[in-house]
Amino acid sequence: MSDPAAPSDARQAARERARALREQHRKQDRRRRLIVTGSIVLGTVLILAIVATVLVSLSRPTARGPLNMISDGVKIGAGLKAEPTAALQPGEQPVASKKNPRTVLDIKIYVDYLCQDCGAFMRTNDTRLRAFTKSGAATVEIHPIAILTSKSDGTQYSLRAANAAACVAELSPTTSSTSMSRSSGVNPRRAVPGSRRPSC
Repeated sequence: MSDPAAPSDARQAARERARALREQHRKQDRRRRLIVTGSIVLGTVLILAIVATVLVSLSRPTARGPLNMISDGVKIGAGLKAEPTAALQPGEQPVASKKNPRTVLDIKIYVDYLCQDCGAFMRTNDTRLRAFTKSGAATVEIHPIAILTSKSDGTQYSLRAANAAACVAELSPTTSSTSMSRSSGVNPRRAVPGSRRPSC
């Protein structure tokens, strides 16, 4: 005679196998989801790291700065001559100019060549500053800056003028004082096209 418990044991064993298979599939799905999620997160982090590395490397200057402007400005002394300095190398920070003797004034001027007030200051004080500098009573250190670049109707006048001043400091340091004082006295109005001539 057949055992009545055998079919129910077989059913119970089939249920256990089905439950074990469902549990195995659940674990495999969970593992698969973790792998996919981890891969996406890792890929995103890797892409962000590559983008950050590229942006940082592109933002570093690749060429040296201009001669005679190691402080980011050109220092003009006795005889209206620029003080000779080395150029800033890529990645270097500006180095402050040497201190003057106690009897010589140290005048520093930060000028944006699009700035109307800077131009007015230079027109008003240029003769006096040149006399002080020529006699050796003072040095004038001119730092060209470009904070108004976006105010010249897309021509980047401030930036180009600051670059032109750097070209003069390197290529013609004996005329730095004359060209810089003349340039700062000629200020186009803001929000209109500046000079479209190349700066250097």
